[in-house]
Amino acid sequence: MAQSTRQDILACARRLFDRHGYNGVSMRDIAKELGISVGNLTYHFKKKENLLEAMILDSDRTGNPPPAPQTPEDLTAYFRHLLEVQQTYAFYFDSYHQLAQTSPLLANIQQEMLGKVRQDLTACFQTLEAKGILAPEAWPGQYRTAIRTLTLLLMVRLPGEERRTAGEEGMDQVMEAIQGVLRPLLTAKNG
Repeated sequence: MAQSTRQDILACARRLFDRHGYNGVSMRDIAKELGISVGNLTYHFKKKENLLEAMILDSDRTGNPPPAPQTPEDLTAYFRHLLEVQQTYAFYFDSYHQLAQTSPLLANIQQEMLGKVRQDLTACFQTLEAKGILAPEAWPGQYRTAIRTLTLLLMVRLPGEERRTAGEEGMDQVMEAIQGVLRPLLTAKNG
């Protein structure tokens, strides 16, 4: 496949997904926008999921989080980065669960990413506890529960139009909820 044709198709699909959401765009819409036949489009990408898989794989994994945070400030930057990635790829995250069911490749990428986030947060919590920033667990599994809660908060998605109008304020609301989970874990001197 000619690299320029592939890139043109992916760029067009991305624009349409950004504008109308993943479910609001058909292969016919993409072909029409490009001025090609559906047959020509499906020659390059058999179905819409294949387009999205290529986008995610071609994105050189920019959605990967930064290195495991070592300080509370790093942790805040880490969460903000993940939320910004969600905003950038909103069309993908709006259909996150659906896509995992329709594409084994995307399901694997999602599981890989969630595993990395949990691993990073576990390492971060251990580091912060060792530095005396986090209090020791009040009960067995407290950190694991907090990490699960934080991961779920990251998955909270406002509906498309509401998210677009909420913008930074919506991200700030999620960050406030994240801080609400973290504050009780801090030692008295760091709280």
